[in-house]
Amino acid sequence: MGNPTTIYWDIRLSDNFPTIEFRVTDICMSVEEAFTITGLIRALVWTCYQEIVNDVPLVNVRPELLKAAHWNAARYGLTNNLIDVVNKIPISATDLVEKFLNYLRPALEKFGDWQNISTSVPKILEQGNGAQRQLKIYQENKSFQDVVDYIVAQTKPVNNPITQSPNQG
Repeated sequence: MGNPTTIYWDIRLSDNFPTIEFRVTDICMSVEEAFTITGLIRALVWTCYQEIVNDVPLVNVRPELLKAAHWNAARYGLTNNLIDVVNKIPISATDLVEKFLNYLRPALEKFGDWQNISTSVPKILEQGNGAQRQLKIYQENKSFQDVVDYIVAQTKPVNNPITQSPNQG
């Protein structure tokens, strides 16, 4: 077999580090979004690990349903129904994300992330992800320069204690 890094994957064990690698759903345009995605991933890993330790039975989901759900989410994002693969039904993105947050809540609370993430996720759902926000700016202004200016404003630190070095007031 060739280089395993060239095989399509969503989650895998690293070949080089004692870590689990996740493909990120979209480029995080702000520090808040990056911390939100990171916190959700950490909570998901911890939750799944706890289920294994506690012998919680795995939910058997058909690979075809997972592929369909993955395609649907990639195609429509959070603007359409998603597929609840456990209950095998379409469900609004907002409702499925809420179920996901509730599933992860014990881990989010354990790591002290619940307050920030439970506030950040609805904000992202309401305002859209980075790609959606960029598209909206372009549609409103018909200006690529406005999109670039928006990206720069979103990614540069502005009075954020997390991104400020100790020497920045």
